[in-house]
Parts: sequence; structure tokens; C-alpha cells
Amino acid sequence: MALKKITEADLVGRGVAPPFPDKPSMSADELKNRFEETARKVIIPIVNGNVDALLASTGAREIGAAPPQDVVASPEGNVQGVLNGLRDYVNDKVREIGAGDMGMATYDTASLQTDIFRYACDAVAGNLLMNGGFDIWQRGASFDFGSSTTLVQYGADRWNNAGGACKHTQVGGTSPLGTKYALRVTAKSGSGAHAAMQQLFEDSLNLSRGATLSFYARASVACEANISAGSEDKKISLETGWKKYTLGFSPAFATGLYVGVGDLASGAWFEVAGMMLNHGPAPLEYTAPTYTDELLRCQRYYYKFAGGAVLHGFAVSTAALLTFVQLPVPLRVADPVLEFTPTQWTARGNGTNIALATAPTIDAGATRAAPNMMRLSTALTGLVSNQSYVLYCPNNVAHAAFDAEIY
Repeated sequence: MALKKITEADLVGRGVAPPFPDKPSMSADELKNRFEETARKVIIPIVNGNVDALLASTGAREIGAAPPQDVVASPEGNVQGVLNGLRDYVNDKVREIGAGDMGMATYDTASLQTDIFRYACDAVAGNLLMNGGFDIWQRGASFDFGSSTTLVQYGADRWNNAGGACKHTQVGGTSPLGTKYALRVTAKSGSGAHAAMQQLFEDSLNLSRGATLSFYARASVACEANISAGSEDKKISLETGWKKYTLGFSPAFATGLYVGVGDLASGAWFEVAGMMLNHGPAPLEYTAPTYTDELLRCQRYYYKFAGGAVLHGFAVSTAALLTFVQLPVPLRVADPVLEFTPTQWTARGNGTNIALATAPTIDAGATRAAPNMMRLSTALTGLVSNQSYVLYCPNNVAHAAFDAEIY
């Protein structure tokens, strides 16, 4: 049904339209009906018909419209035609970039650079590195890994020395990305010029579509850096000024990302900032996660809880105290290494204050409360059995942490 206009012809003989007499000889009811006739028999039916036409599935054909530039309406002159033209225009553009019709979404496996679906997946996965912006430093801000070592040791969260003798230091205010910190790796005398940093991946990382690493770096002197992920080794030339580097890696299973510099004199260093590793052949821009989100990801591997900590528990005997540590996230492994310096720790309860002489141990029995709770057993003397106690640490002098890192 097409839309209809009210015309003069529709009003002829209706209501009080001419030739209605100036002095009608009719009853009040007849006069009332004549005044309502135009609305009831002309206006209302036409308006309702127009509404029905617009509400119908073909209603868009009843409304006039002009197409935007480069869009060909089909048919011309109405909203439905413009919508059809926009659909055809979008489909044509999608075909141009190789993804095919929106409704048929084909994959072009021979030309990955045009496969928008794989890029979408890569963007969702985001940064495969943890603490790539070097915001999290639970262990401290400066680490000296000795003059001769093969031990993997950690400094900034999730980053280790790759078994090399060097220094890792937190450096603030220098990152060209505007991130808070960069990581400086310094060579040491007797280290064999092995200044390196490394992040190990859990259960190996499947880079089935390849990967792209991008970051900023500089060095105290021009030098060559070795970078590896998966089965490939890359080399880049570091300069004394900040420079962005982008490297592509072939499909592989990767156990970690390694960055190292050889032939550095003692005291020479390199710095990195904003490290981003993503799936696929194209780099994604580094986007800093929130501090809270990054901290929680790192605390799955290492959780420091000293410094004002209060651990609640009870005495199971006169010589043994059980306390509980609430974890922000479950640890990577069920039985981590407990790092604990008893200095400054005291057990308080039942009117007593008992200094710790030895560190607690992790209770690994069936009585552990939950995946996000660790139970500690502490040997003490002078306890009252079945009484409540707390382990209290007033400051950071007493180190306490769970280490669930990869070594």
C-alpha cells in the first residue's frame, strides 16, 4: 500500500465542507455528526493507512531518500534503495581487501596479509609477554647477579638474567613510549661479556602463525644484540639513542624470549622499553595494561607479602602454629618455594609476643584451604594450644614471598 495524501477531492461532500449551508436545518446530533465526519471518514482512515504502510516490511520503499556519494541506490528515490546500495558498496569494499562477501567470509590462506580474520584474532590475544612495560618490580629495583654464574635469577617480574653474570636495574623517566620504567642490563668484569635478559614461557608458546616482536632499545655504546624466540636467532645493531625495532619470527613452539649482547666492556649497558610480542606477521602497537592487571598476572609466578603483613592462624600444639596466606591469584604451581626471613616477624596472641627464630614451612597436606590460600607451619615455643594467633611483620626488612617462577 502506497502512502496517500489528503486532497480537496477527498473533502467534497464531507463534514461541513461546501456546499454545506450557512444555516443548516438539522438536529444537534446531526450537526455533531457532520462536524466529526471529516475526521472519521477522511483523516483517520488515510492516516492509519499511511501508518500501516510504514510499519510493513516494505515501508522503507515509501520514504524518499537520496544516496550518499559513491553509493548507487537500487531502486532510486527511497530509503530501501539507499540501504540496498550501501550493502552493495560495503560488500564491494570487503572483496577488495580479500575477505570476500560479508555473508560468506572466505579465508585466503595463500595471502595472509589480506586475511582480516586472523588479524582480528591476533589483536585479541594482545601482548604475549608479561611485564613488557617493566612496571612490576616486586623483588626490588636493582640486582647484581654476580661476576660468574650460570644460575637463572630474576629481577623485574618475569624477567631473568638468562644464566649470565650481569646487573639488571630499574631505570625511570627515559622510555620514549612514556612508560614509567625501562630495564637496563649492565655487563660485569669477568662475566664473559654476557649481558642478557630473558622471559621463559609456560608450557612453550605455540607461535603457529609466526610472531612479531617490537620494542625500543638503546645502549651505552654501539653494539650488536642477539634475539631469539622459537627456533630463530636474530641480530640487531643497537645505537646510543633510542630506536624502535621490529622483528618477525617463523612459526614454532617457543620456550622463551632472549635478548643478549656480547663483547661488552665491564660497565657497558643496554636498555629496553615497551616490549611487545604478538601472534602474526604484523606488529601491534604497544599498549600498557593497567598496573593492577599486570601485577595480578605477575603474582601468579611470584607473590611478595611482607611489609605490614598479618597472617591469621591458631596453635595446633604448644610448639606449632598454623597460619594462612590469602593469595590474590592462584600460583602457577601448587608447591612454590617459600622465601622467608624471620627477622622482625612475631607471633602475637593470648597476651604474648613471640619472636620467630626460624622460617615457617609450607604445609602441602590435604588440609590446604583452597587454590588461592597457602598454609604455613611455624615451629615456636610458648604457645597455648588451640588459641588464635597472628604472625605480624611491621616492615619490609623481613622478606617473605612465594616463588612459582620458571627456571
